[in-house]
Amino acid sequence: MSLNIKEDSIPEINNRFKLLRENCKKSQEDFGKAIGITKSGVSDIENGRRKVTEQHIIMLRNWSEFKINENWLRTGEGEMFLKPQKNDLVTKAALLLGEHDPVFEAFVETYSKLTPANRKILLDFGSDFIDKLKQNTNN
Repeated sequence: MSLNIKEDSIPEINNRFKLLRENCKKSQEDFGKAIGITKSGVSDIENGRRKVTEQHIIMLRNWSEFKINENWLRTGEGEMFLKPQKNDLVTKAALLLGEHDPVFEAFVETYSKLTPANRKILLDFGSDFIDKLKQNTNN
């Protein structure tokens, strides 16, 4: 399904597509996996041999690793990335890490659901555990 846009703006969308991939620090292969196309498909878009489709934009909009500003991709207006929501810790973590880390994401999501009292219990447990570990390795 093609985008409903003027033919003369297709090269601009393709250029923004490439710029987006580069700013996400993704290879063509990894970027393609995120949106369901091959490395050569990404290359074809970046080199103007293929158009960005509505399906590509939907996949980018639903990409959990980055919050892409769909309007920027379509029109060039606004910022490339949407600012993470206050509670969107996983996206923020991925931006900080520069990569998708399922273990870290699971930890952040789980930790964010704890009550302050349960966070304190977890931190106290961690401190006690580290202290005991140090004592046992020093003996």
